[in-house]
Amino acid sequence: MIRRSRKEPEKLAYYLVFAPEGTALAELAGAAGLGCAVEECFARAKDDLGPDHCEARSWHGWHRHMGLVGRSRLTIMTALLPSVPEIRYLLARLLLRPPTSASFIIA
Repeated sequence: MIRRSRKEPEKLAYYLVFAPEGTALAELAGAAGLGCAVEECFARAKDDLGPDHCEARSWHGWHRHMGLVGRSRLTIMTALLPSVPEIRYLLARLLLRPPTSASFIIA
């Protein structure tokens, strides 16, 4: 399959397709486009977390490095998330009206 870029019509991408006979061309093109998104995600992860800086010479070293990279990503993600009390407070402030009757406030 040969696919032309919409942004740069002179740029062509070539794919060797192993699909069942009768597969629609639109489905093949969609699958090829999805592969580009996956590659971009891997490239961004390599830039953000540094697995491309690993100079491990063995599988064990690579595995340890990838474990540390994954753990650092989880740490970053959890540090950016609000805590449960913060979420409760925000929901209460946004969704619930403050009590206005004196009997409700006193009780």
